[in-house]
Parts: sequence; C-alpha cells; structure tokens
Amino acid sequence: MLDIQTIIKNSVNARADSMAQAKIAPRFRYPIDADTAARMLAAAYRVEVEARHRTFTMDAGTQDKIAHAAQWLTDATLPPSLLLYGSMPGTGKTTLALAIRRASLELKTAYGTSGLNDARRLCAKAGEMLPRDFEKVLDRRKAAVLWPEYHTARDLVTMATAADAAQRRTYDYATNCSCLIIDDLGTEPVEVNNYGTRVTPLLDLLYTRYDAMKPTIITTNFGKNQIVETYGARLFDRLCEMSCRINYGGNQSYRVL
Repeated sequence: MLDIQTIIKNSVNARADSMAQAKIAPRFRYPIDADTAARMLAAAYRVEVEARHRTFTMDAGTQDKIAHAAQWLTDATLPPSLLLYGSMPGTGKTTLALAIRRASLELKTAYGTSGLNDARRLCAKAGEMLPRDFEKVLDRRKAAVLWPEYHTARDLVTMATAADAAQRRTYDYATNCSCLIIDDLGTEPVEVNNYGTRVTPLLDLLYTRYDAMKPTIITTNFGKNQIVETYGARLFDRLCEMSCRINYGGNQSYRVL
C-alpha cells in the first residue's frame, strides 16, 4: 500500500457575515512538495489505468493535469476543492480523482517505516522513485490522515431518498465528511420525489459543503453553460469560489481505440 499523510491547516480567510457562524473546515494539503506529490499521483494513476486492463501511456496532457492536481494538493493557499470538467467522457477525470484517493489512502501511514517502504515499492512498479530524504519532508507535528470518501452523483441521490436508514446515514456522512469525491456530476436527477416531497439531495449536499468549505473533488462532463442550466448560476458561482478547476475540454476519449 502507498502512504501519504496530509496536513490539516486552517487557511480559510474571513468570510461574509452570513457564514461567520458556520464551521469552516481547515484547508488540507499533502505535507510534501508538489514534485513528489506528482510522482505519487503518476504512480497511482498508472495503477488505476492498469486495473482496468488498459495500457497506460503518460502523454503531455495527462502529465499536465497531474501536475495541476499535485499543486492543488500541496498548496494550502488554493481553494479547498477541485473541479475536473469537460464535455468529452473518457478523458481521465474519474481516473485522476481515483488516483488522488488511492495516493491519499495508501499513503496514510507514510510516517511508519513499513508505509514508506510500501510507497517506494508501488512507485517503483510505475517507474517512479521517491527522494531518499522523503521522510524529512514530512511535518510530523502537523500531519493528519485524510483520504476522500467516493460516491457517484447518482448513488448520492439514491442514498438520500432510500427507505433503508443505513443508506441515508451514508448520505449524511458523505455530506459532512472531511473530503469527498463526487463522480459524474450531471448524471443524477436534480430533483426527486421523496414520499410526496420534491427534494434536491445533491444541491443540498453541495451547499452544505460550500458553507463549511469542505474539500470536495468533483468530476463532470458538463461545461459552464450546462452547469448553470442544470443547477443554476448561484451554484456555479459557488463552485467557482470553492474550487480549483482543471479543464478537460477538447481532450479525446482514452476509451476510443
């Protein structure tokens, strides 16, 4: 297993009076430099691709997007969330989100010797190598484990309106968890009938996470106009405020042979 731990550092500036009483989540970052984070993401990205029995090739576009994600993961001054968007499916948005999750999860024990050895082994499989002084770049005093919960947008809506109480609790947990991946925003029904009441589970979740500035990684095949048309200008404005954005527009699907 890989192993990255994260720093929890509160770098959120004072917000409007209406949000002053909200519990603002601290901005997390990986306690390593962006170059090391990019190497680890590249290794995790390769594992995700090869797990689907595909051949991984590091092209310039993928390398650039991994570098941007690594910058987001290591710079505490950037917005707390990440939006991966673009109209073409199959361009690697979900793969990058899952690579971030894998790196975060598998590197969560990096402070232990076994975790470091596992990190080096996984990176070596992908032709990557961690610096020899990797241990020294970790701030042991401030680091804390953080790895993203993962759900598709459709599953979140299904869970929110499920008869099963356990599924509704999972939705509530996803709404308030430290870091959340929402995959395929735009494939879910925006409004659903819940025992005679029209509800908007995903919008409610996004507004709650916005109010607390909780790290949220979102993938979508929607562009700006589609987001505004589907969810409204108000939500789009808030997504822009809370997120760094990586545009996959113009990329060709990797699923096409």
